[in-house]
Amino acid sequence: MVKQDDQIPYARINTAKLEGLSPAPLSASKIPGHMLRVGIRAGLLGFSIRAGIGFLLRLVRVAKGKATLVDSIRRTLTSKELRLFAYFFASFGAVWKGVNDTLRLLRGVDDKLNGFVAGACAGVSLAFEEKGRRVAIAQQFLVRGLQCVFSGLKARNLFHLPNGDSLIFALASAQIMYAYSLHPSTIPKSFYKFILTTGPIPERVLQYVRMNNAGDALDVGDVVQTIQKHHATVQAVDEVMRMGALPKAIPCTVLHPWTQACNLNSAWVFKKVFKKILPVYLTLTFVPMALLKLKEFIRQPVPLGRRALSNALRSSIFLSVFVSSYQWLICGQRNLIKLNFLSGDHKLAYWIIGALASLSIFIEDGKRRAELAMYVLPRGVDSLYRVLRHRDLVPKIKYFEIFMFSMGMGMIISFLQTEPQAMGGMLYRLLRRVNLAVEDKDRGQLPEVKKEYVEVKKETVERRLPTDKR
Repeated sequence: MVKQDDQIPYARINTAKLEGLSPAPLSASKIPGHMLRVGIRAGLLGFSIRAGIGFLLRLVRVAKGKATLVDSIRRTLTSKELRLFAYFFASFGAVWKGVNDTLRLLRGVDDKLNGFVAGACAGVSLAFEEKGRRVAIAQQFLVRGLQCVFSGLKARNLFHLPNGDSLIFALASAQIMYAYSLHPSTIPKSFYKFILTTGPIPERVLQYVRMNNAGDALDVGDVVQTIQKHHATVQAVDEVMRMGALPKAIPCTVLHPWTQACNLNSAWVFKKVFKKILPVYLTLTFVPMALLKLKEFIRQPVPLGRRALSNALRSSIFLSVFVSSYQWLICGQRNLIKLNFLSGDHKLAYWIIGALASLSIFIEDGKRRAELAMYVLPRGVDSLYRVLRHRDLVPKIKYFEIFMFSMGMGMIISFLQTEPQAMGGMLYRLLRRVNLAVEDKDRGQLPEVKKEYVEVKKETVERRLPTDKR
């Protein structure tokens, strides 16, 4: 192990010697051919992936008798989405390898700068995709790129925020719950529908909350009809009749008209969410195990099954606590208004309560917290941007999603080629397999991720490349 000198920055990198991992740079005359070969392979790979997914989705319609097998195959192979995805994959692969080859030839080193520039240039290929898909793809890969950067900084002891993933989850979830309660158009429709069906509040009641916060008068008769559809008690109907068209806040008797007890309602919410989400988590836990670790599962079915069941139960409890605590805190706010401790409902309250409910993340396993944070972060940021854009507080930037994707892929490719241990395991394995599929056989290897690490001077992270003797 190299001893640390004063004022010299150190990095934690793979024990595998970096020298010699990369083949010699291609000569200028060979780069176009390399780009063409990689582009064709990447295009075929993208075509196959998209066709496979599209065909599987259409098979569901075939199974239900809503489409024929021949028609499903024809529609899959002629779909516009299939062509665009193939163009996207082909152009990304060709530009990535072409720019990287050129920089390696000109600079004589294989470092993060090469990877960042190559990945960022290749990111422009996202323009082939449709606008709706571009935004979702860009968000996810920008977040993954930032995750690589922070992991690299943490490994070098340059930056570390204890429970940073939990903080990110809390901030993003606060914005998402604010959007769910007051501005549902700022989050994806499918995501909003998931929250709506998982939670206990009917859509019509949420509309009353939004109207009340906007200062719009309520139709009391319509509110009564709504709560009666949800088994309202006599006391609930009586209170709603007396609340007026402009109440300080939509009362608990509207949020849960079937019972006057807020604590009892929160317990019911926990039970409802747990029963609904447990089968989902069991599927998400056992199916990947059966597909990816089948041999290991056959050898050790009891310990692996026990661990999978424990993880599913833990995740189900986390989500159930999150939803029920959000409902309980909303009821608490209503009770404070009723006791005149608060003057009335406030939009910011939904954001704060969302952040407080997010403390339930500590129920989850530490590794899962980071994944959950990465899942909600792009949705929270996108919602915040849309809210600010609606209020003309931020400018509208054309093709900003392509810029985000380019920055994200620049960071990802730079770490993929030089420091893969800073990447998430699943992301690295996926990109490594893609690289092996599209690259020439003698150039497809990437640095392996080892468990052992050594401290070395940062200057040695650069790999001096041999010259092309071919």
